[in-house]
Amino acid sequence: MADVFAPLLADRCGLICNGANGGPGQDGQAGGWLIGNGGAGGHATAEGQSGGAGGAGGLLFGSGGAGGAGAGVTGDVGGSGGNGGAAGLFGNGGAGGAGGGASGNVGGSGGSGGA
Repeated sequence: MADVFAPLLADRCGLICNGANGGPGQDGQAGGWLIGNGGAGGHATAEGQSGGAGGAGGLLFGSGGAGGAGAGVTGDVGGSGGNGGAAGLFGNGGAGGAGGGASGNVGGSGGSGGA
């Protein structure tokens, strides 16, 4: 029976808590099983790297974390921004991260907002 719920609860920080922010380019941690905000995705640091996705909010209450910004690059395509985390039953989706700029070429795409 525990295996049925494992994918749903895998990245949660606990029962009631806020998720940790992601390191450079890493995804933010999801909020608590019931209540808590998702952690923000980490901003990219290497050229062309994408930002991390925001963590999901708690299943009942909590807002998704914001996606991290993509890194800029010279002469190539900039990194994409991370997607915002999904909201819980009551909460707001996280904002998508900004795409990284590219000098003389195409900037990275911004991340999608959380649902």
